[in-house]
Amino acid sequence: MPKRSRNTAAMLTVSLLAAACSSGGAERAAREANEAAMPRVIAEPMGLLFAGMDTNGDAETSRAEAEFAVPKVFAAADADKNGILRPIEFQAFAIKYLGTNNTALAAQSFDQNLNGQVTAAEFTGFLLTRFEETDTSGDGVLQRSEFIETIQPGVRGNGQGARGGNRGPGGRRR
Repeated sequence: MPKRSRNTAAMLTVSLLAAACSSGGAERAAREANEAAMPRVIAEPMGLLFAGMDTNGDAETSRAEAEFAVPKVFAAADADKNGILRPIEFQAFAIKYLGTNNTALAAQSFDQNLNGQVTAAEFTGFLLTRFEETDTSGDGVLQRSEFIETIQPGVRGNGQGARGGNRGPGGRRR
């Protein structure tokens, strides 16, 4: 093939590839813009913990299920089995059961006497109090919808009023 034909063929190939990439880039940009405009649904870390306490698989956590599960969660988190969660144990608990240790729900929330340690009584008391506070319907059952927050991009005051958009029967905003 003459040199000029090879150059023309190479330029045509590069042009076709560039056109294909640019159209894919435009489609991707449009898809990303569309996704950015869609509401984001966020689950609270405490919701992950309580959802994991649903032992009968009905997608709800009853007070009885929580009372049964909380001591087991504490025992699993208490790595050295001394009846106290120290900060490193609490961090491991947060990662495993809350999905992150980067949450406002810190060990200080559980530590009632602020001595840097969380006892089984403090742990149980805090979680069962949170259960009651979250059970806004007062029916003794937590639905997953009570732990959901919807954030609409571009709306002022995000995160303050869209909580529990798909609430179960009797659910109210906290």
